[in-house]
Amino acid sequence: MTREDYDTTVRRLLCGQEAPLIEGQRHILSQCPRCQAIWLQRGPRQNLHLGADEIRIWVTRLRADLAHLPIRACRPCQLRLVGGEFALDEYADTTSGAITGYGISWEQGMPPEHFLVTGIRADWFLQQEKEHP
Repeated sequence: MTREDYDTTVRRLLCGQEAPLIEGQRHILSQCPRCQAIWLQRGPRQNLHLGADEIRIWVTRLRADLAHLPIRACRPCQLRLVGGEFALDEYADTTSGAITGYGISWEQGMPPEHFLVTGIRADWFLQQEKEHP
């Protein structure tokens, strides 16, 4: 998959947002289907308390359509509904923007805390394509 194909796929999955890397972290504006909050994913962090002015700034910066944001449960609603948080992280080279890997994690919200974390390097995927076309 070329970088252009990847960017097009990301924009389609995110309802047209460009989701740029800002300071090496992907930024995505979403809306929670349960509480209807509009929130910002900033790399591994979530900004859950955006004011109207902040939302307008991010809509412009991400070229997002406020009426068609990706539907993603916010952290508080995930904790209430399923007792934890599932996250997919993307790792990128901050200078080139090249994707270097992905991480998947589950964090249980209530004691005892349990974590499941895995990481996948992008170069491993490329090697698999070469070995198993």
